Amino acid sequence: MRHDEYQVKGDAAVRVGAWALALASSLLLGGCATQQAVERASADAHQALSRSEVANHQVAAERQAREALAANLDARLKSLSDGQTQLRRRLASTDARLAADEARYRHQIAQIKAMPSLPSVVSQATATGPANDFMAVLVKRVREGAAHPYKPLPTVSSTLTGLDFPAYERLRFNGSVPGWPNTALLKPNFYPAGYLFHHPVSVYLLENGKPVELNFPKTDFNFDAAIAKQLSGPVPLAGFSLYYPFKPGAGVNEFLSFLGASYFRALGEGQAWGLSARGLAVDTAVPHHAEEFPYFRAFWIVQPKPGASTLSFYAELDSPSFTGAYHFVVHPGVETTVDVDMVLFARKPVKRLGIAPLTSMYLQGRDGGPRFDPLVRAAHDSDGLSIETAEGHWLWIPLRDPKRLVVDEMPFDGIKGFGLMQRARAYADYQAWGMEYQKRPSAWVTPTGGDWGKGRVVLVELPTRTQTNDNITAFWEPATQPKPGQAMKLSYRIAWQGDKQTLPPLGHVASTRYASIDGGQETYVINFRGGDLNNLPTWVHLEPSVSIDGPATLVKAWVAKNAVTGDWRLEFTLKPKGDAPVRVHAQLVYDKRPLTETWVAELPRD
Repeated sequence: MRHDEYQVKGDAAVRVGAWALALASSLLLGGCATQQAVERASADAHQALSRSEVANHQVAAERQAREALAANLDARLKSLSDGQTQLRRRLASTDARLAADEARYRHQIAQIKAMPSLPSVVSQATATGPANDFMAVLVKRVREGAAHPYKPLPTVSSTLTGLDFPAYERLRFNGSVPGWPNTALLKPNFYPAGYLFHHPVSVYLLENGKPVELNFPKTDFNFDAAIAKQLSGPVPLAGFSLYYPFKPGAGVNEFLSFLGASYFRALGEGQAWGLSARGLAVDTAVPHHAEEFPYFRAFWIVQPKPGASTLSFYAELDSPSFTGAYHFVVHPGVETTVDVDMVLFARKPVKRLGIAPLTSMYLQGRDGGPRFDPLVRAAHDSDGLSIETAEGHWLWIPLRDPKRLVVDEMPFDGIKGFGLMQRARAYADYQAWGMEYQKRPSAWVTPTGGDWGKGRVVLVELPTRTQTNDNITAFWEPATQPKPGQAMKLSYRIAWQGDKQTLPPLGHVASTRYASIDGGQETYVINFRGGDLNNLPTWVHLEPSVSIDGPATLVKAWVAKNAVTGDWRLEFTLKPKGDAPVRVHAQLVYDKRPLTETWVAELPRD
């Protein structure tokens, strides 16, 4: 009933009551009715008046309810309008930030292209421009070494190489380092050569710029008596590690390890050992060609200052194809960082050169792929490769354990960073007792000291059937390699991150699921969170952006917000045509503007 009908109904009720009272009064005054008739008419009049008052109250109540409903509707409409306005403002702010980043990096790239040669490749004369005196000495040493044939590293005695894993794992260094301050926060540890580590390395302590070689007798290690009898002279070393007190008064924790070839790894506070890095990757995953593994032949550790929480050291890299001078500076903390300055010299051309290589493991995940341990929900050191391009675009490539070798080469004009990340950070994500996958670090690589120029990020995935085998490698392959007589100078930082890690300013991928369904179709579910997504109400209409490169047809795609988790769910189904690989890009957009990073995968996943 409309408002004007309420008014008519109320007025009529009042008029009926008033007419009944007037009639009763007229009968009484006119004397044309008996006393009983007058009383009856009066009673009828009072009843009519009472009914009119009730009706009037009902009308008033209904009018108030209608006005309250209208006010509530106006408030809701205003709230929706305000929310949409706020969303547009956030999107405009995001657009402005991304546009500014794009303009800045386009300007930097234009400047680099205008140069006569790439800044990362320099002549012999400029290669010797040292950051400090010792780096200049080391660069000169490796430059001269590149002019001579490669000499393989010697092998230690069979007494040490014959050690099995349990015997080697029990070995502990219990000696002291002459010249190492007792009050230093950072404490060194040394690995003896043996087991899989057949080649000795030299370790020096730089005391006031002068190298002093570190030699340790066998009594500085807890060798079994039978093994100790067969050893003579200083124990050959395979590498070293560092300890640091993350929490005062709680003892020291091992956070950095250099052991085997050019491998090293690090931890931040509260993290567990996971993926590794390497000094250099050479001819990785090249068909019909053996991979080359460069070695760090020697280390020079700068004597730390008392109370210092950072450490600087140098390393000489050597291989049949390259020599290299490396300067490392480590900063332990919640996020441990390793700063790397490197100068490479080529002995001969190679098929593939990998800069800042990262090595990890992916056995099984929560994505619906093959399961090798039904009691474990997931088992991996990393679950995806994250890339930020020079233009500020973000890509996420979920990892997998493929049936065969897969090499993904992604060309870019430049990059701001890349990393193998462990985004799943809860025990429930893995249900792997004692493995602490949720504590394993992500490793984010950031170029420093200048743009790296054109190149490509290479992701290599190998099949594995055990969590002890690293089957994932990612690195930067520059478009230009150094020629003999030239040096390649690059700098970068590796951040070993835990729960707080590098993420895009837009929404990011939280998880990926997939399954094969009837009719040869495949369905994929991608959950996004973060950025502007966290503040969007469920009524906002986001659009799925799914592009397919390859023989496949998109069947359907839809987006909805998960009211339980707060994530935004993108689900799409496609139908491949044949067995050829299909590359898919997917993200969420609003009003033609991206709200998330781009999910990139080569399908099928198995």
